[in-house]
Order: sequence, then C-alpha cells, then structure tokens
Amino acid sequence: MNRKTLIGCILLLIWLAGVTMSCATLSGQNATPPETTPDLKLSTTQVPPGREPGTVDEKWFAEMMGDLPSDVHLVDVRSKWAFAKAHLPKSMNMPRKDFYSQGCEAYIAKLPQHGTIIFICTAGNYSRSVYSSIRDRCRYQEIHRVFFLNARIDYENGTLNIPE
Repeated sequence: MNRKTLIGCILLLIWLAGVTMSCATLSGQNATPPETTPDLKLSTTQVPPGREPGTVDEKWFAEMMGDLPSDVHLVDVRSKWAFAKAHLPKSMNMPRKDFYSQGCEAYIAKLPQHGTIIFICTAGNYSRSVYSSIRDRCRYQEIHRVFFLNARIDYENGTLNIPE
C-alpha cells in the first residue's frame, strides 16, 4: 500500500467516525442531560481567580469573608502566636515555618482533602510563598483547588485592604 492510499484510508476513517458521532448525537445517544439550576452557594469550581496566577479574586473574598461557602477552607500561614492573637473566623492555622521544617508530605497531609484552599497571611507574602512552594517544590497534584490571597488583612479590625 503506497503512502497516498494509506493517508486516504486514514482520512476516510476519520470522516466516518465523525459521521457516526453526528448520527449518534442526532438520534439522542450520548446526548448531554439538560442543564440543572446552579446552586446559589459558590462551589469549589466557582471560586473566581484573581489578577495574578494562583490568587483568589480579592473583591469576591472581601464580599464573602463573613459567609464563605462550606467547601472553601482558609489556611492562615502566620505564626501560631499571631494566629492566637487574632484570626479570621473559620480559618485554620498551618504556619509557614512548619512547611519548611516538616517538608512537603507532612504539610500537605494536614491540608483539607476536599474543597478549595485559600492561603492567607497579613499581606500576601507568606501565603504566596507557601502556595508557590507547594506548586513548584512539592508538585502538588491538586494545585487547581488551591489559591492565595494577595491583600492586606487587618486581623484585629476584621478588614481587608485590596491593592489597586
């Protein structure tokens, strides 16, 4: 079989596969189910990304800060002392220094296993550091559900300053 004939056969098979798929879809096989009404609470896949890769949208976070969806987990990477002094409601403390002293495997094992994770700190630097390390050094397989907040948080007053 020469090269032109082989290419012709391959193209014919591709065309037949396309026709078969079109017929199956038109007859109702493999049809997608009708769309359902979306849940009003934000789900994991609907957490809006921020302006920089890995960040969460600061304005969304500011609006949702008091009533985060149950599948969004805040991980405060400040020191235990700073966390004990003041922290956001529903946040858990996993200090940045623990990551560097314990390593990837031990730190990641303590992260919430489901939902979205948002690393927070005072100004975004520590949370960016942990996020970047988990992504680059640890090669965390579920980085798609991890974000960091790049904004200044005043923990004592519960306010959020969004960078312009």
